Amino acid sequence: MAVENRLGRLEDSRFKEIKRLKKKHTPHRLHWFLEEDYFSEELLGIYRSEVEQFRRVSDEAFYLFQRATDKIISENKLSELGIPQSFHQCIFHSWKNKNKHPFLYGRFDINGGLKSDRSRIIEFNADTCSTLPETLLWQPLQLQQLKRIPQSFNSLKDDITATLSTLKSYIGKDKPVFLGTSFGYIEDVENVNCIIDIAYQSGYKPFYTNLENVIFSDEGVFHQVGNEYEDVDVLFKMIPWDWIFNDEPELAKTLSDLIINEKVVVLNPPYTA
Repeated sequence: MAVENRLGRLEDSRFKEIKRLKKKHTPHRLHWFLEEDYFSEELLGIYRSEVEQFRRVSDEAFYLFQRATDKIISENKLSELGIPQSFHQCIFHSWKNKNKHPFLYGRFDINGGLKSDRSRIIEFNADTCSTLPETLLWQPLQLQQLKRIPQSFNSLKDDITATLSTLKSYIGKDKPVFLGTSFGYIEDVENVNCIIDIAYQSGYKPFYTNLENVIFSDEGVFHQVGNEYEDVDVLFKMIPWDWIFNDEPELAKTLSDLIINEKVVVLNPPYTA
């Protein structure tokens, strides 16, 4: 979102039209979205006071979610959320060791916040939220088309980079192997690839493999490179935890053991389930 100066601006001026970008002028990560006629040719500017309200509401809500998670875990009430007993220890471990199992990113869906309206949190997707290509790639391209490039309320790339860089220091390898995976739907793949791009820039050795081709064993998570199998240090999944422990209990058990024994880091971590 672009940040506009409140003084001297009418409400109608908040929408800025931009020209439709051609495929050759956009990163290949956005090509599928362009073909689906997904993007709008308008930008909505928001005032600094509104930015601060969104920031404050998000910070307060995230703090409350953290407190609620800690209370649920400390009082051993995960079963009341429908999480099977076999997965509890994995959640306990990842929450207790959040420095080694960091929360990477999530998305608040917020109602209101414009025209002095109070902001309200509708939902927090802390596990497998999408909209990464739009946030990381499309928004900066839109802003470049404005005659006067405004400030942007968007630090997602920097935040993810910082988290991955800190995680890399805990892993202790020069180039940890970072594997992204999903069910293989195009939109999911492009979202995962956005994280893979940042992982590469953060010093990881990244790959993408559909879930059906990832190898899970008692020794670790592996992916095939030619005729060899490479051990994965960090697994980033665009696959919900609740699907894993409800529909694939054997996979959940394997991942749980691997995480507890520090043989792999899974993002987002189990406590986001």
